[in-house]
Amino acid sequence: MAQSTFTYGVIENNQYHAPSGEFDITLPVQPEFGGHVTDTPEVVTFQDNVSIHASIACFGLDSAQKREIENRGRQDYLAGFFGQHVQAQFRERFAGATIESAKFVPALLSGSLIVYNLLPGGSMFDHQAALSSSDSAPTAKRGNLLFLHNDHLYVVSIELADPVIDTTHSALTTEQQNELLQQRLLELVGRMSFRVPVSQTLPNGQA
Repeated sequence: MAQSTFTYGVIENNQYHAPSGEFDITLPVQPEFGGHVTDTPEVVTFQDNVSIHASIACFGLDSAQKREIENRGRQDYLAGFFGQHVQAQFRERFAGATIESAKFVPALLSGSLIVYNLLPGGSMFDHQAALSSSDSAPTAKRGNLLFLHNDHLYVVSIELADPVIDTTHSALTTEQQNELLQQRLLELVGRMSFRVPVSQTLPNGQA
């Protein structure tokens, strides 16, 4: 697997092991397609030269944040976190970035938020874009999945590269784009395995 000279996480046997120890994931990119991995202590990004740009952020929750979740509820907390932190960063990087739509899914991952946003000039595949010389940089569409697990907040994000690199996909309706992004987000989460809390691994009566 092609990767940067240094990663915080460990890559072995086609798996990425997060530096926090909170999750592992079967790699969604392969070296024969230019797949590479970059990370920080909290965020890992997977990209190849074909159509994959995906990231997983994992943030630990302190006692104050956990109390806020209890007071506000999961849906409101996740929506607030996305707007104040994730979307705010997108707006700093890409002028005109907007949230297209969002929905809370109570039955998914014990309550998760899916957000679709549009990032003008924010495609990671603009070098492959089917553009004429007069066209401006393409607007990227991303799907973002937020959920809580083991006192951590996860933000999983994927770009819908298809309309950027192949104009035949530009005819997809918004609903079709959203369905495709949601499917790919769930497929990515399906590659993940999570740390089992110590309290669940000890025999009864031990702590």
